[in-house]
Amino acid sequence: MTNSRLVNIIITTTGLLLLVVAVFETTSIDMLVQQRLFNPELHSWLLDRDVQPWRFLMYDGIKKLFIVMTLSLVWLVASGYKRLTWFADRRKELLVVLLTMLCVPIVVNFLKWYTDIPCPRDIRSFGGIVPYITLFDHYPSWFHHESSLRCYPAGHASGGFALMSLFFLFKQKKYRLIGFAFGLCLGWVTGVYKMAIGDHFLSHTIISMLLAWLIACLVAYFILCRPQSDTVSEVNDYELSID
Repeated sequence: MTNSRLVNIIITTTGLLLLVVAVFETTSIDMLVQQRLFNPELHSWLLDRDVQPWRFLMYDGIKKLFIVMTLSLVWLVASGYKRLTWFADRRKELLVVLLTMLCVPIVVNFLKWYTDIPCPRDIRSFGGIVPYITLFDHYPSWFHHESSLRCYPAGHASGGFALMSLFFLFKQKKYRLIGFAFGLCLGWVTGVYKMAIGDHFLSHTIISMLLAWLIACLVAYFILCRPQSDTVSEVNDYELSID
């Protein structure tokens, strides 16, 4: 992938991120979707958070997979594992995936603390005690809370979405798309599950997805893309050596 194309992807993703924020801030999409997942008569969500096998398949299992993959990448990047040429030739690409998997949860968890947005299960419309607010709203004067509610954006889904960075691990377009789709699917499996148990709104998951992809692209740009000046100087040196 060329530098200019990656820059265009970064700009486009940033624009989509801002657009999604604006759409969900000015509409009631979040509440409309979440109301479909809540039964007011039974006072229950579409799925119970402790019911198996859904909890393992859509939550615990994916968390364990993420941890195993992260530790495996640390080992591969640190050791180089030169006996496997494929990995040895892709240490920079592996580093992109590893840094993305580390940076995405850190950024998302910081935003969760900073935004102080409630989960659906916390708000009064769904049996909680917290007033419903969006990103740029303020809590009413009568509501006081000591600790951050930490629900925006979606944290656990971000781990799956971070694996969209597998796109940069491969050179063939087919495998790049497979890697991207793998992370996308893992993120949405967790994201939909967390919506179905009342932990997140739709916007929380979409924002996590776009943030994860943006971070992956930024990491790839700084790790894989070389400054144009370096390329030009190498060409000049090569021409001089020929002369």
